[in-house]
Amino acid sequence: MEAWVKGVNPKGNSTNPSNWDFGSSFFFAGTVVTTIGYGNLAPSTEAGQVFCVFYALVGIPLNVLFLNHLGTGLRAHLTTLERWEDQPRRSQLLQTLGLALFLALGTLLVLIFPPMVFSHVEGWSFSEGFYFAFITLSTIGFGDYVVGTDPSKHYISVYRSLAAIWILLGLAWLALVLPLGPLLLHSLSKHSLGKHQPADPRRFPGNDLHGDPASLGNTLCSLTSLLPDCDISGQKERRDLHQSISRPNFIKDCKPLSARQTHKWLGTSGQD
Repeated sequence: MEAWVKGVNPKGNSTNPSNWDFGSSFFFAGTVVTTIGYGNLAPSTEAGQVFCVFYALVGIPLNVLFLNHLGTGLRAHLTTLERWEDQPRRSQLLQTLGLALFLALGTLLVLIFPPMVFSHVEGWSFSEGFYFAFITLSTIGFGDYVVGTDPSKHYISVYRSLAAIWILLGLAWLALVLPLGPLLLHSLSKHSLGKHQPADPRRFPGNDLHGDPASLGNTLCSLTSLLPDCDISGQKERRDLHQSISRPNFIKDCKPLSARQTHKWLGTSGQD
């Protein structure tokens, strides 16, 4: 066991002679830059430890930058989801199908198919393989389940390299998917609040008394049918109303209608 920890395969066969072959080293490099750190494999020499420190100082920020760029690209693409309700029905359908296909394929290729492969190669159950995939992609990295560490098995040379590539692609996919959660929650809450929010009283005619005079004058002039006792139907009276609405007593400037004007307003003959 001590030899295995030090990076030497106790069986000493030509199929997997060392823990530090290219595949294992590539896998270790991937777990460093992703901060997973299983702990099953670590440099034991002083030179290797110093190199690992500098490699992590450079590799971790670059990996974070890479994932942030992927997330930013998706957010720029998903800004159309915020205007989803304003788009034609055909566009809504295409966006919904595209999003569903993206999530389904990503889930299949990242969280379903790889655990099946790990379970078959490592002799785990599917639940153990899925557990390993989740702990790995969440960067928790307990180290209780690690691929390619069983001395009794003969792994292909690229097995752990493929596992490292899967980790990088899986983290990239998660960086694309995770922004969807807050965006969808925001859209749902906005839609829900929009249903229960009371109508803005300023949207109703006559309720914008604190608006600009021209807008208020147009509103009042459009409501002349509701004010039969004020002669504001003529052009001159309309201009006078526009000029007087800035005063608090502008309603008093209206002239009472005569009986003849009242009958003309109501469309009656004026005869009993």
